[in-house]
Amino acid sequence: MPKITEGVQFPTGPEGKRSTLATGVAVFAAAAAPAGEELAGAIRKARKTWRQEYPEMLTRLVEAQSYSAQRAIAIAEAGLAEIYSTFEFVRGGEMVGVEAAMAAPSAARALHTATVAGSGALPTSLSVPYFGDSLSDQVLVDQVNAWADYGALEPAGAAALCAVANSAEWRDLRGRTFVALGATAELGPLALLLQCGATVVAVARGKPAKWAELVSMARASAGTLVVPLKRPASSDEEIAAAAGADLLTETPELAAWLPGTLPAP
Repeated sequence: MPKITEGVQFPTGPEGKRSTLATGVAVFAAAAAPAGEELAGAIRKARKTWRQEYPEMLTRLVEAQSYSAQRAIAIAEAGLAEIYSTFEFVRGGEMVGVEAAMAAPSAARALHTATVAGSGALPTSLSVPYFGDSLSDQVLVDQVNAWADYGALEPAGAAALCAVANSAEWRDLRGRTFVALGATAELGPLALLLQCGATVVAVARGKPAKWAELVSMARASAGTLVVPLKRPASSDEEIAAAAGADLLTETPELAAWLPGTLPAP
């Protein structure tokens, strides 16, 4: 038997081991099935040399998705179905299929919610940190275009950055809600989204010091931070201490909690 650890697990193979490579090949092959058996079979055949052949296989898969919106959705759904039907979930030493686990979140582990509203103003310009400085307005636009001309930035990315820099309307995200998975990541978009007035549902593990930083950031911003809690909390200090949920070990509870944090469609 494979080593038992908590949470979402790659499936157990015939030899009792969890192979990320074999699972990845199986998921991509299943995803390719709506595009035809030729591509799915080629992916399965490439298993032994996957590390050399996967760029070509994934390029072909993306090309197949580009055929139509319907096929792109079918490919995504087929890949997800393979994951749901094969991945496993371990809790308390007991292993079940991930689909069964997602259908039965623990009432004892149910997450609570805190809402942290900011009182700051919307930014008057887009500011991008750069080598200890901050670029904004025409200086930012000129630098972005220079990056694109040099080949360090895709033209579409440069155009998007310049559009945001030149439009106050695009920098106003009030009334919009985003879910940030791995919200404490240093390179994540959470800070900018809050600055622009968005509501951000933040998911990250329980690290009180990190959550204290996020709560303080949210209070100073024009946005709103929505936080999963292990227990009810009211003050900012209590929220930081109780905040957090693990995407891999509390997956069923997060899936049950998230819909209640989102605006009605």
